[in-house]
Parts: sequence; C-alpha cells; structure tokens
Amino acid sequence: MSNSISSTETTTLSAATNFATDRLAPTSTKTLTESPRGRRGQWPWRPYECRVIVAIHRAFSECGLSTDYEHGVTDEGEPWTVFYEMRNGEAVAHVARDHRSYVLVWPDRHSVRASDLGRFVEVVRGSSPSGP
Repeated sequence: MSNSISSTETTTLSAATNFATDRLAPTSTKTLTESPRGRRGQWPWRPYECRVIVAIHRAFSECGLSTDYEHGVTDEGEPWTVFYEMRNGEAVAHVARDHRSYVLVWPDRHSVRASDLGRFVEVVRGSSPSGP
C-alpha cells in the first residue's frame, strides 16, 4: 500500500530524503557484499538487513536498472540507504528503518511501510523503472 509521507515521517527522514533527492555521482566500486560503516564506525544496518539491502539492489537489476547505493544514519541513529542510477546519479528509492518498521520512499515522495524489510524486494520487483 502506497501513501504520501506524513509530517512525522518527514521529520524522521528529512536529512536522508534531502540527500536522496539530490543527484549522486556514481563513485563507488564496492562489491555487493560490502556494507559501508555509518558514523562512529558502526554498521548502519544489522546483518539480516544488509542481506536484504543487497537483495533490493539485485531486484533493481532484475528490473533493468543499473544502480548503486549509499548508506547513512539519521540524527536519531536510524539507518537509511539510497539507491541511485549509475548512468545519471538520480535517486530511484530511499529505504530507512523508522523505529520498529521500515519505509521505502520513491522519488515522487510516495512511500510504502512494512514491518519486514524483506517486503521491499517484492515491491521493487513489482515496480516499473520510474517508480511504483
């Protein structure tokens, strides 16, 4: 189910969403199994979540999009990942943990919430290259 972002979600995701809406220069040469560290040298995602982030990345490839991703941590300590197109650096999706659930935000600001991050693999597979 897709929704527009509420005001409380906007507060939680503001820094990461602002980052996700900017163009990114594709500079990473990491392999799919690497997971960059967030601030303070800690991993931003748990091991299971890292595996799902890689699965989401692969799902974009299955949809015909060559993407890469960057990780970060919000001021509240919640991890986020933005996926962007390699050819032009445009953000295609933003995923974040928000307390005990997850949110996937498309460039048009529509979002999908889930209690299991793995749900987003199927959401991406069911989307067109331009969004949901």
